[in-house]
Amino acid sequence: TLSKINVSGAGNLTGTLTTNAIAGVATFNNIQIDAAGTYKIVATSTDIGDVTSNDVVIAANPANGYYRSRQSGSWTNMSTWEASADGVTYVATATTPTSVAKIISIRNGHKVSIDSNINIDQVVIEGGGVLASSNTFILNDGVGDDIIIQSGGTLEHTASNAAASFNGSSTISVETGGLILMTGGSLSQVPNNPSNYIFKDASVLEWPQNNAFGNTTYFPNVDDVTIPILRISGNANAGAGNSSPL
Repeated sequence: TLSKINVSGAGNLTGTLTTNAIAGVATFNNIQIDAAGTYKIVATSTDIGDVTSNDVVIAANPANGYYRSRQSGSWTNMSTWEASADGVTYVATATTPTSVAKIISIRNGHKVSIDSNINIDQVVIEGGGVLASSNTFILNDGVGDDIIIQSGGTLEHTASNAAASFNGSSTISVETGGLILMTGGSLSQVPNNPSNYIFKDASVLEWPQNNAFGNTTYFPNVDDVTIPILRISGNANAGAGNSSPL
């Protein structure tokens, strides 16, 4: 007879839980646990007593799961993430998030680095969280905004090839107090894709580099009452002695 112990998670053990041993071997063909979590399986026998398994980890299905950062690290490193089937109970995961996940959250105090070409969607950068890209990433066009940078959150481009490659009408929404930080690359990669970036009032686009940031029109799509911030924090100039329209 099989039973389970919940280490974390609230799944139910179902199937045929009792069977007869044949030549000393009891085979269970159809058991399952219906929620992500960590469990121990207990086998009970009147002849040999109870035997308890090592931890059994049930990972959330990335096709319909939620992901959130559990520590700083590379996007493609499983230890960076934990996953959930319901967005409530999170456990360690054996997968990394892709564009088919429901919501991917970068949490306060965590810096997640994109260092290879990946396909993402439905990303929320929470206050105090950082998504740092040193490589081009593909942003899928899902439901609503495809990256949301909340107040205090940061999307950092750290290299010249670190810009998003937009599929369809995918968008990056920079909320009030959210930040796009251009520690690498060209500042023009943002205004060159004006329909893909949504800057809210008091959102920030920051240029901390010491080289020229070029002549272009920044925030071309904002209305008269929306005032995003272009912050020049490096020892930079507009290039060639010309002025840059803002």
